[in-house]
Amino acid sequence: MKNDLTLRKLKKTDFFKVYETFLIKKNPSQDRCFVLLKMAIMFLRSNDEHLRNLGYRICVLYGNKKGDFAPLYDVAFNLGYFPIVRLIENKTELIGKEDSFFSMFQSSFLRNFENNEYTETFQQSDMKEKLDLSIKGESFAVIAPTSYGKSELIEEVVGLNGPSCILVPTKALLAQTKRRILKKKSDKYIMTHPEMPLPQDISKLVCIFTQERLIRLLQENEDIRFDYLFVDEAHNLLADNDRSRLLAVSVMMMKHKNDDLTSVYLTPFLKTPDNLRADGDDENYNELKISESLKTERYFYCDLEGENYIYAYDQYLDREIPIKANPYKGYEEFVAKVSRKKNIVYFNRPIKAQFFAKELAKQYPKIESNELKEAIKHIKEFTHKDYDLIYCLERGVVFHHGSMQDSIKLFIEYLYTNIKEMRFIITTSTLLEGVNIPAEAMFILDNRKGLRKLSPSQFKNLVGRACRFSEVFNHQNGDLKLLEPRIFLVGTKYMRMKTKLKNFLSETVKVDRKIKDSPENVMLKNVEIDESNQQKYDDYVDFVHNLDESLYSDPNIKVASTEFGKNCFKNNIFELEIFEVEEECQKEIDSLISRGEKLNDSMKILDLISSLFLKKIKQDDEDRHRSLLRLTEVGARNFYKMLLDWRIKNTSLKQMIWLFMKYWKELKDTAVEDDDGKLHAWVYAGKWGEVAREGSYRERWVDIIEKGPVELVNLAIVKIKDEFDFIENTIMKFIEVLNLYELIDEEIYTKIKYGTSDKSKIVMIKSGMSLALVNLIESNYSKFVNVDSNSEIVSVSNKIETKMIENGENIVLINEVRFHISK
Repeated sequence: MKNDLTLRKLKKTDFFKVYETFLIKKNPSQDRCFVLLKMAIMFLRSNDEHLRNLGYRICVLYGNKKGDFAPLYDVAFNLGYFPIVRLIENKTELIGKEDSFFSMFQSSFLRNFENNEYTETFQQSDMKEKLDLSIKGESFAVIAPTSYGKSELIEEVVGLNGPSCILVPTKALLAQTKRRILKKKSDKYIMTHPEMPLPQDISKLVCIFTQERLIRLLQENEDIRFDYLFVDEAHNLLADNDRSRLLAVSVMMMKHKNDDLTSVYLTPFLKTPDNLRADGDDENYNELKISESLKTERYFYCDLEGENYIYAYDQYLDREIPIKANPYKGYEEFVAKVSRKKNIVYFNRPIKAQFFAKELAKQYPKIESNELKEAIKHIKEFTHKDYDLIYCLERGVVFHHGSMQDSIKLFIEYLYTNIKEMRFIITTSTLLEGVNIPAEAMFILDNRKGLRKLSPSQFKNLVGRACRFSEVFNHQNGDLKLLEPRIFLVGTKYMRMKTKLKNFLSETVKVDRKIKDSPENVMLKNVEIDESNQQKYDDYVDFVHNLDESLYSDPNIKVASTEFGKNCFKNNIFELEIFEVEEECQKEIDSLISRGEKLNDSMKILDLISSLFLKKIKQDDEDRHRSLLRLTEVGARNFYKMLLDWRIKNTSLKQMIWLFMKYWKELKDTAVEDDDGKLHAWVYAGKWGEVAREGSYRERWVDIIEKGPVELVNLAIVKIKDEFDFIENTIMKFIEVLNLYELIDEEIYTKIKYGTSDKSKIVMIKSGMSLALVNLIESNYSKFVNVDSNSEIVSVSNKIETKMIENGENIVLINEVRFHISK
């Protein structure tokens, strides 16, 4: 019989006095445990979901503290937490062997939830049954915590008969998603680039795209209709930024082309599925939600900048428990001493993450590992011997952020996951975008993402990355202690001043706090349009209408009157007030065409971008487009000319690092004195900047006069990634418009875009390979890779990996090629 006790009522009793000691003591008395277990039974019979979860939490804690898992076994079976039941059964020392009819019946019953490599929970199995992709025109919102098999649902595209699209949030995830599909050994035609040709049998098409690439494909192929859409990390739709709005636009275009589109939105958190609906979408979304709570996090906090006392925090009772004064000195020693075998350390900014990684590494001696030594040797060859990553790796620490080469990031994930001596990964919000790595504990040293505090949903998503189910329920070394991830919120100088840690935890993880979605994307149906966002909405409606005039029927919507204006919309050029400048720009374009000249020099291309586009950006928008407007200055154009020329010449990363150092030496030699007679050589460093200049409050500049050789090497490595990202994501938009008018020499354009004009190499690059890997394959391993230049299908034999290892090729590239092996 259910009882009417609730968590709210429980908080008003003396329960906490009993629970407090049990929570923090390693080995509480058996009498205390007996009392708590009786209470747990009562809680599990409650109608209150939070109270039931607290009852389960007590059983988990008791099992791990006392080594008696009989209560947890029974509770887990009744709750449908079958992976726990199976793990306890497989480890007979946890509960003992019993050959009774009932035990054999239970074991037999569990086979209904076996799924090849793992056991599913009841809700997990039920969710897969309810996700009926055969129903045309339905939309499903799959809301499940990290580790619940959302990635497996994406892999269902292999068995679908019809063109499918998987939308991923970042280009870094294209390769990982493609690898999962390739492992299924299907006959699907996988596209990761919009300029790849469509297959003859469109039913075999699987596109793995970012939203920008999908929009480009839909524009270039008006007749294409997809039957299935999977949106990974679908909560990104709610945010107020250009990429979120483009994501909504891409979904709108997909649905408009096919009323029978079956769409699946995958997210670890969402309160109201209808908040995902794009503008004009009247469909009701089917909610498939996992409410199970197998993991029960243990939260701790310590303000190293304030009281310097360690507390435990319980998310059920919203109470802190003092543990002890912090005996450790500094952030690094605290993390080192409190850490476990595998640890994630979160920072908001990459510059802070990389700095802390090096400081943390100083706490440890060099590791004696032949595998690690070999990996370090190859990273040195690929980058530079003075790369901070080398020093950190030698001591079991790695960092992971968006300013690292993609192939290096993939290799780092591999090393951290597979080498037991690698204990720490210091990371940024890249971890929130689907990167899967092992961790028993997480340290959060900054509670922000960008300029805002982590929202409750973002914080829970971050915390969910610790103790993934693949670790907890691993057949060989699964451990029920991992059901209690250790989460440490550490007050540091990196946090916003006056952050009250306990209050932050109450706001984000208190279980009975009412949390709502916060949709801010003006291209979503449920976002109210008022004076504060009307202009933003109008601008995007104009943009959408100019991509596809059939999406909106309002005759008052502006339409580009020139070919130039249409091409700007087509290439997502939001920086210009297109309607105001398009006629003037069209005349300039026509004049250039009449001369019959083709730009064959990168400086001439940049000069034209500056005069044709950038000098027409409104003064009101200058601060917002400060990074781009640097190109109106000759010095900045000279800098980007240098980068484009490196790209044209197919310069390797190692060479570019050396060339950067040479370039900066020349800048140092021409340094100028300030009013106090001090020499300065300022370079724009973006998010790696240390000083605010030129009227901006943001720290975007570095004085290289003050930097030694090792610091400059590391600045060069991150600058190379960031600057080429800027070229690809921003400058290339303008180059694409110019190329549509055939104003650029074809070979120069192709080399700027791909780093080569070789057609076979370009096909491999479009398939997702790095230029470094493509160059190596073309030189030494072409017989292991079949490139069909017509269909642009790239097939990579699994024999290539063995041959590359035999030949002693760089392990960074060997690791990358594994993501492309198809047979």
